[in-house]
Amino acid sequence: MSGASRLLGRSLVLSGGGALSRRALVGGLALAPLMAGLPGLAGAVAGRPGPIRPGRTVVVIGAGLAGLAAAGALRQAGAEVTVLEARARVGGRAWTEARPFGFPYDIGCASLEATADNPLRRLVDERGLESVPDDGADDLLFFGDKEVDADTAAAAADAIDRLERAVKDAGRAQMDRSAADLVPDLGDLGQLATALVGPLDFGVELKDLSSLDAARRPDAEAALWFPRGIGTAVASLAKDMARDVKITLSAPVTRIDWSGTGVRVTTPKGVVSADAVIITIPIAVLASGGVAFDPPLPDGVRTAFDGLATGLVNRIALGYKPDSLDCDPFTALDQVRADGRVLDLCLRPFGRELAIATVGGDLARQLEKASDQEAVDLVRDAVADVFGSLTRRQATAWHVSRWGADPYSLGSMTAAKPGHAEARRILSEPVGDRLCFAGEACSLNWPGWLPGAYETGIAAAQRVLALPA
Repeated sequence: MSGASRLLGRSLVLSGGGALSRRALVGGLALAPLMAGLPGLAGAVAGRPGPIRPGRTVVVIGAGLAGLAAAGALRQAGAEVTVLEARARVGGRAWTEARPFGFPYDIGCASLEATADNPLRRLVDERGLESVPDDGADDLLFFGDKEVDADTAAAAADAIDRLERAVKDAGRAQMDRSAADLVPDLGDLGQLATALVGPLDFGVELKDLSSLDAARRPDAEAALWFPRGIGTAVASLAKDMARDVKITLSAPVTRIDWSGTGVRVTTPKGVVSADAVIITIPIAVLASGGVAFDPPLPDGVRTAFDGLATGLVNRIALGYKPDSLDCDPFTALDQVRADGRVLDLCLRPFGRELAIATVGGDLARQLEKASDQEAVDLVRDAVADVFGSLTRRQATAWHVSRWGADPYSLGSMTAAKPGHAEARRILSEPVGDRLCFAGEACSLNWPGWLPGAYETGIAAAQRVLALPA
């Protein structure tokens, strides 16, 4: 959905450049339909060697969507697959919990871009999964506690659209430069536009974003939300796969030895040997040295790590007493506060009495250093500016995500730095004849989005299947 048609539309990790859309993923997809229509999984990538030898073994590191998709494709092709997951659950940054509010709440990814070419959207349609469309019909824009008039709201939407077009046009012209250099004169609305388009869509400020990387993001027309939660759906997918794939939880990988003819992967639960490995660990964790490689990874791969900035997008959610928020379900609220901070809120999703603020970039990093109470007070004040001071006493529960502090993520997604848009392409290629990477960081079609994680998981499986035996 373009900025001209709505002001807000994000709700976490992995959102859409060139389109103000909530970020997402969907799961709950049985293994058979998940893999249907993927030609040649038991064969080879075009122009590469043929089928794998019987009994070939592969370790997949990470049980997020990329890892699950890779493992399912490999198993379907006849490989023996072991999945190692650092957390005590599957899903990665797709995580649904009921504890904060008594109903399913997505702590991570929250919605699905409703574009026709989104492979996950097609699977949702085929499966008939329950979803709720959000077309941005109810949007609010406030400066402090004052709602802007219709002309100002239209001008704000136009400013966002102009900024998105400027960045996209530069990228489509193969200009790999800082998006901050492309900001047109937006007058008083520049602060709002740059806060929404950079930090909330990519998790970084515009100065740290490659225009070419931003241009790769598809435009989204609307978003689909899932009442039972995206994390729940991914967990359902894992159950389908667990019939044939061994998934070991609470097994963070500390070392990958690829010095011999195969690989040896070390975890606190022991060492797993295999012919090849697919690595879906977030790039921020790999770049920090969280996993030792023997021998060290090639310089080109490590340079690619350095070329990807770690984006951070967090959510601060407040649950309210019934009838506290006088608005329609999925009302979107953007607020420019007196101190210049910009908040992006989704109000009453699914008719639940909930206010979810999404923060990204520098603001998200600042709030990760603050207490939960400071973050909650920020959102409580924003809601009170719109619905009255009485709502301050009607908030009954809250949750604050901190993906930057999560040791197995260290952030929400990646964004290519200016001049480094090719880092994703480098990471999508095999290393030697036994290492492959997968995840949103490797995606050229859906960078930073979970459809990218899905597609690169499948692609990594295909590459492993095509590697020399």
